[in-house]
Amino acid sequence: MDLAYLDYLATSGKSFLHRFPVGLKIIFSLILIGVIILVQQVLFLIIILGFLYSLVLLSRLPFVKIFLISLYPLIFALIFAYASLGRGWEWFFIILLRVLGTSTTMILLFSTTPYPCIFATLGKVFPEFLITVFFMTYRSIFILFSIFENIRTGFRLRGGFQIKHPKRSLSN
Repeated sequence: MDLAYLDYLATSGKSFLHRFPVGLKIIFSLILIGVIILVQQVLFLIIILGFLYSLVLLSRLPFVKIFLISLYPLIFALIFAYASLGRGWEWFFIILLRVLGTSTTMILLFSTTPYPCIFATLGKVFPEFLITVFFMTYRSIFILFSIFENIRTGFRLRGGFQIKHPKRSLSN
């Protein structure tokens, strides 16, 4: 997940959504996530996703990149949705659309609002200790992703993983 890219989009954007007040964006995001969680119809969830993707386009954000980033949580949701497949296919799609809607909402918030503004606004409502924990968690995600990126680059430079030669791949 390219969180640094989301920060870049948030600080360099000039759309109406970038200029929208931070507090209202946070409230709107929370209300929208609440609606996504409570809705039980697939069609209504698809309409909400269409609304979110139209906001992405109207805010002049790169649609394909935002869409691909919002797919990351879907990997874990697929496992959960498959495990609850006994409730039917409609429930399967409801789970996937809920996760996709929630992740798109949060990515839209973080790609149109610089994170210091988000934490400053949350600091007016929550205790300082909790905001510090949120901020440290947010920053540690960046650190972990850069470490994983360095490991992946090193692994690729050493030859990567070869299916035909698994023993040789283990030495990498």
